[in-house]
Amino acid sequence: PHAELGDAGATKIADVLRKNQFLEVLILGGQSIGPDGAEALGVALNRHTRLQELHLHKNRLGFFGVQRMSRVLAEAWSAHSSRPGNKVIRVLVLRDNGIAPCCGDCALCRGGAGFPL
Repeated sequence: PHAELGDAGATKIADVLRKNQFLEVLILGGQSIGPDGAEALGVALNRHTRLQELHLHKNRLGFFGVQRMSRVLAEAWSAHSSRPGNKVIRVLVLRDNGIAPCCGDCALCRGGAGFPL
């Protein structure tokens, strides 16, 4: 067995991601990350310029976690910016998180049909 990060650990990883722009793949499967951790990761990755794959399979995101993460990933960088959110992530794995194959009500479902749920 391994120690699970949970929301607190995901938030600490998000803090590191704000400073580390070199990481291209992040695998956090089975870490008991919930909606708070998902949102923290989304905020950090909104401005990340290199990360192309984020694996969050087998966590506790649920519908609200995916909704919160997708909202902050898609936000513009500032109120006066036309710069959209993260356009670098190509693979986002969300399977086994207690969500339907497509909720239809979040930015990922509306604009990211290529993301494997």
